[in-house]
Amino acid sequence: MNAWDTGVLQAVRWVYVRTLPLAKQPELQRISYREMKQLVQRIEERADAVYDKWTRRVTERCGSAHQRNGTDRSPPEAVVRTSDQDGAPTTSTSDTDIDSRTRVHLSLAALALGTYRILLPLLANDESRTVDVVGRGLGLSSLRYDAPHDAQWRSSTRWRRWMMRVALMMTRDARAGRRRFATLFVKDLGTAFDTEWVAQPAADTLFVKRCLYADVFRSEGAPALTRVFCAMDAANFAGMDGFALQANLAHTADRPCRFHFPAHRKELKS
Repeated sequence: MNAWDTGVLQAVRWVYVRTLPLAKQPELQRISYREMKQLVQRIEERADAVYDKWTRRVTERCGSAHQRNGTDRSPPEAVVRTSDQDGAPTTSTSDTDIDSRTRVHLSLAALALGTYRILLPLLANDESRTVDVVGRGLGLSSLRYDAPHDAQWRSSTRWRRWMMRVALMMTRDARAGRRRFATLFVKDLGTAFDTEWVAQPAADTLFVKRCLYADVFRSEGAPALTRVFCAMDAANFAGMDGFALQANLAHTADRPCRFHFPAHRKELKS
């Protein structure tokens, strides 16, 4: 992991464990500062154990792919390019090791899972409330991913909505602008996600056929945590008119997630 990603993750973890809405939970209102500090330490220790476990697992998976494909071991990297024909964001990756972005996603997944494991028994095994605490700790005001323009989103994504709309207003080709945002999103996913871009006259669609978060949480018996990161993905496109996310992998491993970017009327006429 590069120095920038490491620094960002350290900052995220520092803020995360200090802004979790733990004190608002009835079961935790009476614990002392020392007890709260010990609770946070347990969360971080569990997160570190999950990260180490899944780093080894993903590395082994990449090594197996290397043996099957007979590819050269080269430094892993994810390259996102835009085709001349349809502007589709695609990825070209080396599958012999895990890249920096995958390590970042594993760190976030481990932090969420570590929190879930420690808090669930303390919150009367209430899964919905525990998942909500994790989501709010990561800055979400709502775990809805089916309605990114809903009023519940506005408090946590207002700046994203404003930046998105300004950026799209300043581009001459709004559709190309949306594709650029999608390209950056795919690049940020790294090599552990399997994606496919389908461009059609009426709409562009990004399919995520394999999701690292869904793999981790489903394997660890905590699939409900997946919707936290689905909501974060949807927040990336808040302010993009017509955008919709069908987060199928949050519910089943058989259907890909669908990021839908419809063309506007004036674009269809041109």
